[in-house]
Amino acid sequence: MSIYHVRCGDTKPLEVVLTDERGRPLNLTGATINFMLKKPGATSLIERPVQVTAADKGEVLIPREASDFDAPGHYFAAFEVGYPDQSEETVPTVEDMEIIAHARLKAGGG
Repeated sequence: MSIYHVRCGDTKPLEVVLTDERGRPLNLTGATINFMLKKPGATSLIERPVQVTAADKGEVLIPREASDFDAPGHYFAAFEVGYPDQSEETVPTVEDMEIIAHARLKAGGG
């Protein structure tokens, strides 16, 4: 899975393609998906459902709140996928998705 770069405090949803271990898009037809985010140094997770935008292509939108990425650093994420046949899968299967949050630029050279 790719490394994603975001700015602290941004709220635009992240567009992600969920793939299997070979890099093929998952078919998410009828699936329910939860996004799990771990902040640096945190012991708990932020969890929320995602919006499937193209089920046959594995495309989802991750909603974001300004507090999700409130400090620069490396965040780690994964998805819990529940399929219509009651099976479940954690994606990515090999290693967590990495999201690098960068400080917001400030007017006046900050």
